[in-house]
Amino acid sequence: MKSLQDAVSKEQMKTLETTGHTLKGMLASMSATRAALAASRLQEIGRGGKHSQLKEALAALEFGNCGPDTIPELDACLVDAGL
Repeated sequence: MKSLQDAVSKEQMKTLETTGHTLKGMLASMSATRAALAASRLQEIGRGGKHSQLKEALAALEFGNCGPDTIPELDACLVDAGL
């Protein structure tokens, strides 16, 4: 999640698009539908360049859709994916 947080703070839109896409697939495969939708939102924001929506979309992924045990799992998945 650190790489995703960094991409948001630096407004790295291509990184957000790529990481959002990767997370979306990982979360969908774990049947984490709401979290996958939040990751999809980050992907869309990265693709569309909507800077004003970045922090809200990241917060939805971090806090609104995932339980506290999910974040370490996401970190491990991102490391495995090389992100």
